[in-house]
Amino acid sequence: MEAVQDAKQHPIKTSVYFASLSVAAYFVKTNPTKQQFESQVTECGNDLAVVGDPIRNPSSDKHIQHLVCCANAGLLRRTTFGVFSVMWIDNYDPGVDVYEARCKLLKVGWLEWPERIVDIGVLGRWRWLEQAMTDYDINPSEWDD
Repeated sequence: MEAVQDAKQHPIKTSVYFASLSVAAYFVKTNPTKQQFESQVTECGNDLAVVGDPIRNPSSDKHIQHLVCCANAGLLRRTTFGVFSVMWIDNYDPGVDVYEARCKLLKVGWLEWPERIVDIGVLGRWRWLEQAMTDYDINPSEWDD
């Protein structure tokens, strides 16, 4: 009862709260998954494979090949923060059962974690992957002359 009365007395405050909750719910609903990331990396790899070596952007190719190698080795991990996700590279595949892979002291630490981030996903899109694929079919060294 009190919440309804407060909403009627302060309609602007209520609408701001409702809009904020709606936006947060939309961000949570469109938070991308690991499968979407791997699918998009595969699509980007296919797009790069169609482009010939002389005109392929070397930085795009290097970035995608690194992600493909990490995905094939099982090193990619996804950490979600509710409204966005972070893809990062771990030391070992979860199926590896050696001491170094299981020891808590040898896991990726908080100080080391930021340099292992490979992408940030928000609103159903992986931002750094899209940025790496910008002009993937233009080789800058081709235009040096």
